[in-house]
Amino acid sequence: ISRLNAVTTEATAQLDAFDIGAAIRTLYSFTWDEFCDWYIEAAKPELASGNLGTMATLKVVLEHVLKLLHPFMPFITSELYAALGHRRQLALRVWPTADAALHDAEATKAFDALRSAVDSARSLKSELGLSPQDRLNVVVEGDLSQSVTENARVVESIARVSLVPALEGRTLSQVAPGVTILAPLEGTVDIADWVKKQHKRLAELDKQIRQAQGKLSNEGFVARAPAEVIEEEKRRVADFGVQKERLEGVLA
Repeated sequence: ISRLNAVTTEATAQLDAFDIGAAIRTLYSFTWDEFCDWYIEAAKPELASGNLGTMATLKVVLEHVLKLLHPFMPFITSELYAALGHRRQLALRVWPTADAALHDAEATKAFDALRSAVDSARSLKSELGLSPQDRLNVVVEGDLSQSVTENARVVESIARVSLVPALEGRTLSQVAPGVTILAPLEGTVDIADWVKKQHKRLAELDKQIRQAQGKLSNEGFVARAPAEVIEEEKRRVADFGVQKERLEGVLA
């Protein structure tokens, strides 16, 4: 609700400024990346248990989103609005307004922590060579770890992991703002084989860093290349450097 309120404010301001493209991007990003991809998925455990509060919130948010999208997608939004039991045409409804009282920074921060935990758990699975469907025990640490553990069912359902209090032996970690997720190496992978693969990966990262740095040190390339291309090469050097440093720490 807090994020929907913020998006309503943002999209309304963009429309008032006749920046139609920006409004469409704002609404698309929220509808697809947040509401569909995250909130509906996070709500599934509560919906499965028949939580009426979650059902009501989902319906209210969907109706609000349909009103925001209606100017850009009139036909499908009208059909969906009618399917929710409304007889009055969506086009006759008042444009949604934001309510400052609904802004909840703590709720937004807590949900961002859940998203970070899920993303981190998925990254660790991929790094360990596991499929998304494989179950993995993980530990959550960090300033926002309580927000994650209080909503363990959400994280465990979406990421297909089990939150446990502690792990034994060597671990692999993924750090995100406010949250660190740890996964076990021992008992999950053949450590000797995994270490061998990571040394190969380290060599590849070194190669990628040298290539990008070579371009940036080439005066001719810097003089001719568009600014966005140069920024992309700088980003590659920074990103690969972070990956290399983390990998070296794991292999130490």
